[in-house]
Amino acid sequence: MNVRRTGALGVLLVCTLCAAAAPNGFSTTVTVNQDSWLSTQMPTATITIVNQSSRPYVYDEAAIRFLIYSDNGWRDQFPNGIADTHFISGVTVGSGRTYRTVVPLPRCEVLSDPCRQQVIIEYRAGLPGNLQTFRSPILHYEMRPDATATYEVDGLSGNLPLFMAYGIVRDRIVPDTLLVRFDTTQAELRGPFPRDPPLQLDLVQDFKRAGLNAETGGFGWGSPPYVDVRVHRYGQHRAAIEYVLGRVRQRYGSLITRYTEHLTYDLFNSFDAPGEDAIEHRASADATAKIQPVATVVGAGDIRFNTSLPYPMGRVRLSTAIFFFPGGKARGTQVDLFHPLELGTNADSPTPIVFSSEYIAAGKHPAVFDALQPAKTVVSQSAQSFDFGWLPALDQSAEIAADRPELYVIGVVLNAPEQKIGVLPEYAALQDAREKTQQLAEMLGVIPQFSSLFTLYPVQELRDGTAIGVATTFAGFDVERLLAPQSPLAITTTPETDPRVLAMLPIAAQNPSSLVEVTFTASATAQVDGNCDRLSGALLSAALHSDATQAVQIAQQTHRRLRKLLLAAAFPVQVAGNSCAPDANAGPPQVSAMLVFRTAYIK
Repeated sequence: MNVRRTGALGVLLVCTLCAAAAPNGFSTTVTVNQDSWLSTQMPTATITIVNQSSRPYVYDEAAIRFLIYSDNGWRDQFPNGIADTHFISGVTVGSGRTYRTVVPLPRCEVLSDPCRQQVIIEYRAGLPGNLQTFRSPILHYEMRPDATATYEVDGLSGNLPLFMAYGIVRDRIVPDTLLVRFDTTQAELRGPFPRDPPLQLDLVQDFKRAGLNAETGGFGWGSPPYVDVRVHRYGQHRAAIEYVLGRVRQRYGSLITRYTEHLTYDLFNSFDAPGEDAIEHRASADATAKIQPVATVVGAGDIRFNTSLPYPMGRVRLSTAIFFFPGGKARGTQVDLFHPLELGTNADSPTPIVFSSEYIAAGKHPAVFDALQPAKTVVSQSAQSFDFGWLPALDQSAEIAADRPELYVIGVVLNAPEQKIGVLPEYAALQDAREKTQQLAEMLGVIPQFSSLFTLYPVQELRDGTAIGVATTFAGFDVERLLAPQSPLAITTTPETDPRVLAMLPIAAQNPSSLVEVTFTASATAQVDGNCDRLSGALLSAALHSDATQAVQIAQQTHRRLRKLLLAAAFPVQVAGNSCAPDANAGPPQVSAMLVFRTAYIK
């Protein structure tokens, strides 16, 4: 994606100490591409290698290490957390050639104020087989808050919203690829990382000579070392496969200590499910079909997918029964691009499964808070009388830009009443969330601005309802406003520590150690006359008071004061009662309600 860049160009920093140790005709420099970056940008430097000698040189692009300075001195950091490369991923720089590569630099934490980094890049280059380690001088750059950032997604600024939804696919698969793992005593797997272990290649050839479709799988140098071989069309060639395995001990002797076998099925683009037939591809399409109507309604335009993970992942359950459960995450075996579904050799064929994966997409345009037109008369009864119970915990979270505070509420509706009058349930849920956000904003004394996150919850499949969480940015806040209780109702507030409840919120803080986070559950039973607004407002008021009072006390214990509200989240956990509307015979109904309120303040 394109990333807008600001700030002056950094000064060219020449690695003079490194150049002194370099051979004749070989030189290397490091350039910081900017000295100032927004919090939504990725800071970078450029390594330049000039080869004016008559011999080729090699740059090892896998052997990057950062030395980062902080109050506690220097510490190491490796790109992607990989500290041991084992192998050379070399780029050859020919005689008379110049090679340049852009290296992403470590970010620093941006709260309300800019942060500054001091970094040394360590890298390797030199003659083939005789690489040297070079260090740059100290590189200085700063990270500044992006005033239009919503979440920590590279390049996502301009008040663009994120959308989160589960794509779900039910299918029957035919697992027909056998993975055989051979434990070995071969010494080569204990040394430097091999590209093609000869033992693994020999085993693949054994299967191929028997007319089988076989290929290399993974390998490892643990205890014991192992190599994997994948053999396709297991059901058709079971006898031939068993014949080859029976000869393994005879041919390799003690070199192979044992082997294990199981069936695999790759749910991603693979031999088992190529192209658009891949189950993960169909799950992505299902998520798109859920997200796009919501994006259109809020004026965000066409969506594009982002993810907080380096590659897709999902969960599989070997059943067609209900996949999501109250108060918990989607249950089942976790799979990803590198770890396919594993089944026993006696697995049913076909095997019924449910696959689910959480997807994150970005809108093309900002979603202004007041884009929806009022529709209270349409949605109020169904939204406020619906008992949703526990919403499921989520697998992923969007990381909030700490300089951009949010309000987060969940709108809930029954689908049937909305469909009878021709209203999309998604629209009704969004409107319910909008009205609750306005109520929360009035209590906080803030002004809603942009809707920055929309979460389509995968509600229990036996319940015909829709739940959409909406995060909204706001301006203005006064902590003291929260310290006085505002409700005459008898309301009980208790600290909330259940991880299932906390995982209902798909928003993560960048660095919790810099924040004060508090969560309370407020509950009450009261008579309501006409609607539930009075009760829900009272619960919100009580939770706000308990939460803010506790947060102030925590901050005072560290001799700090709360500078800014980062997050205010209200979850309607349960509303028990047949209706919020009065009954002519029974009078005003008794309604019990629970609400979870969570805040995070910057110290």
